[in-house]
Amino acid sequence: MPPLKFSPDATYVIAGGLGGLGRVIATWMHSHGAHHIAILSRSIPRPESQEFHWLELMRSRGINVRLFSCDISNAGALQEALTSMAASMPVIRGVIQSAMVLRDSVFENMTHEAWGAVIKAKIDGSINLHNLVPNQQDLDFFILLSSVAGIVGNTGQANYSAGCAFQDALARHRVSQGLRGTTLNLGMIQSAGYVAENPEVVRLLLKQGFQPVKLEHVFRLLKLVIVEPATKPDDCQIAIGIHYDYNESTNKSPPAFLRDPRFVHLVGRATGESGADANGGSAVGIKELLRKAPSHGEALKLMTDALLERLAGILGLAKEDIGPTQRIMDLGVDSLVAVELRNWIVRDLEAEVKVFEILGTDSISGFIEKVSKRSKLVGQGS
Repeated sequence: MPPLKFSPDATYVIAGGLGGLGRVIATWMHSHGAHHIAILSRSIPRPESQEFHWLELMRSRGINVRLFSCDISNAGALQEALTSMAASMPVIRGVIQSAMVLRDSVFENMTHEAWGAVIKAKIDGSINLHNLVPNQQDLDFFILLSSVAGIVGNTGQANYSAGCAFQDALARHRVSQGLRGTTLNLGMIQSAGYVAENPEVVRLLLKQGFQPVKLEHVFRLLKLVIVEPATKPDDCQIAIGIHYDYNESTNKSPPAFLRDPRFVHLVGRATGESGADANGGSAVGIKELLRKAPSHGEALKLMTDALLERLAGILGLAKEDIGPTQRIMDLGVDSLVAVELRNWIVRDLEAEVKVFEILGTDSISGFIEKVSKRSKLVGQGS
């Protein structure tokens, strides 16, 4: 691979560049020769903030870092910033779109405002950069920092996943038109960015099947797609940071996306095992056992055991630490986990339940009694 060297006589634009990941990317770009960096950000940093001190540090090193206060989802505001940029900085040779907004919520409770805020940053912002950045044919790179959530989804992030999936499609469109375009579908980045600044989300992401991604690997990917840009739409998307080496012998639930028919083939590839089905169980799963249960009491026992195992896997507890007299809500289950549990009950136990019932006052045994009465599987063998 040829060495990476940014031109000292060109401007490189980073949308959302005041975020943790944007700042380290700008610093990395300077270490490889970039001298003029334009930051597009919705906010102006306060003098006491990390962002302000970072800007001062970069400028003290002689780097021409210009901050343009601009909401890239607003085409007029972006055009005004680009016009000002053209009058005061060299020609643009590269763009990195790292802007994002998060408004996580269970989809059935998601407000239109929460949907729109995330979509505007990811979709409207990316479209505006695609349409308004001048000299598109002369760009060395146009990189959209997307997420593996756009590929496999993520609990509570329907809006964010949709925005990321759009960015993947935009990159393909650009390359098909002979323009530069790449999306990097990143997992949770260590040391910089949203996850590094919000450690409480790490445990949930690990359970969802996301793997930590080292910052050095992000830099390697950036170097790769800049030095060797994609010339075909099928080559313009790279994903990193999803975990699929599930093995049923570990007795843990697989990541949710491995139960999606689109990805279940990865189980066999990663483990070399053929006994696991799409639900992460053995060839003889809970459905078959319930169909053959000789009595309602036996079906209750099977359901209770399956639910306790499921809860233990989701919450990272030992199955022995959860008892049927406990309430699910007392185990620290929040609404996002309750949605995951409801989806499993609907799919594997074939019973309709509501999230508020999972988080209700019933004990686990009382809750399972309700589920058993609604299940289409119970009673078939008795």
